[in-house]
Amino acid sequence: VTLDVYDIVFKILQDKVKEKGECWGNDLAYFSPGLFTFYQFAKLEVKNKFHEILRKYYLQLGRELLPLLNGLVSCLLVGLEDQNEDYKKQVEELIQSICQVVGTRKLYGAIWLGIFRTGKLREAALK
Repeated sequence: VTLDVYDIVFKILQDKVKEKGECWGNDLAYFSPGLFTFYQFAKLEVKNKFHEILRKYYLQLGRELLPLLNGLVSCLLVGLEDQNEDYKKQVEELIQSICQVVGTRKLYGAIWLGIFRTGKLREAALK
């Protein structure tokens, strides 16, 4: 239900901003901390909805994704520790998609920053 609300809000924001011809990455940044912290505690079926939201709204930002990159990567790295192989593959594909959007250098920088700042991410990031 929470992710459905995020989806509706993001859709409304995206439509309003597109009408004005502006970028909406800054608006998305207000909602991201709550969304990113939610991810590690979510059930698998909820994480699938989360991935859908990332593909639908975040990956469409292009270079506007950069200010959100560290939080996004940190939340996804937790997903690499999951035991479900199909789910891990989804997370890996998302990380590859993020890499295509922001570039390898920026993505690796965010991964290393996550490793440096958060001990919990070290094992997952080094896999």
